[in-house]
Amino acid sequence: EKERIAGGEARRRSEALEQELGLLRKESSDTARRDKSTGAEQRSKDVRLNRALEELERTRGQLRQLREEREAAGSGARGEAARLAAENTRLRKRQSELLLAFKKQAKLIDVLKRQKLHVEAATLLSFTEAEFSRTLELGEALA
Repeated sequence: EKERIAGGEARRRSEALEQELGLLRKESSDTARRDKSTGAEQRSKDVRLNRALEELERTRGQLRQLREEREAAGSGARGEAARLAAENTRLRKRQSELLLAFKKQAKLIDVLKRQKLHVEAATLLSFTEAEFSRTLELGEALA
């Protein structure tokens, strides 16, 4: 009877252990499925994250390129404006120099005209003096 009781207990314990083993196997397979689905979700999220990061880098590159183009265009326009302002200043200075030279030439022309008049007047006076001297000499000779 002790053996029967011990056998019954062993059977019950064996059944309990088999049930526990079944539960543990089921739990293990559930955990494996969850791990598998979690891994798949993680890979999917990683792929989406990598795509988003690549798109972000492309967008940053485009933004950088647009900024460089805008700055180049802005600096080009500023440079052109500065060049035109410098040329304008140079031309105004050249204009004032030419006006000053023109005024000096006009004064020189006036001075030369006056000198010419003086030379002509001196020439006329020298003829008159010569005639006056001859007249005096003739008058002395006649007298």
